[in-house]
Amino acid sequence: MVVWSYIEERIDRFNQAKTERDRDDFLYRIGSHADVLNLEDVRLIRENNGALTSEQRCAVLEWMIYSADAEVRGNLVLLIFGARQLREWHQKAKAAYPDLELVLGIRTAKGTEDYLERAFYFRPLPGALKVDPDCDFPWKPRWDMAEYFWGDWGDGCHNEFDLTLNVYPDQDCVTLDVDMEDWELEPENDPDLFLIRDLLGLPDLTPAY
Repeated sequence: MVVWSYIEERIDRFNQAKTERDRDDFLYRIGSHADVLNLEDVRLIRENNGALTSEQRCAVLEWMIYSADAEVRGNLVLLIFGARQLREWHQKAKAAYPDLELVLGIRTAKGTEDYLERAFYFRPLPGALKVDPDCDFPWKPRWDMAEYFWGDWGDGCHNEFDLTLNVYPDQDCVTLDVDMEDWELEPENDPDLFLIRDLLGLPDLTPAY
């Protein structure tokens, strides 16, 4: 049985936490109390010195928002993936796709659905070559259930980022020797989409064309 006074107090402390370690601790307590995290999750978290995976964080935050009617403070992308993971992805993405920028978004579903949505793609920079329309490389935003970001696709790929780099190891695999059309590079006016570089406060490495 869920003790709501306990949940509310932990949510309040989660919103006040200043470190990822402290936030993970409160997510662990909320998720295990509400049975969002199963025994295998709990075992893995303990083995990982209390750190949750991004998938576990997403599941608990989704429960907090929809089942506990919680107001979660902070950027959901940062809360779910953490700065360390995002920095690692940014570095790998720039090495593989120097003419594209990694973009992520997490938001509550638009409509009556009770789940979080995610968008994940690589936005071409001005002057980039055209992305081959015959490949399914994610270069435009597409919102879908956040839980679809994770899966077991073999070759050590447990999320869409790893899967994308496994299938398309560099930008030569996805581009044609034609400049992108201007209309294809129109900026998205979506407040829920974030350049990972901007979230981390990294210098603008956009090449000057």
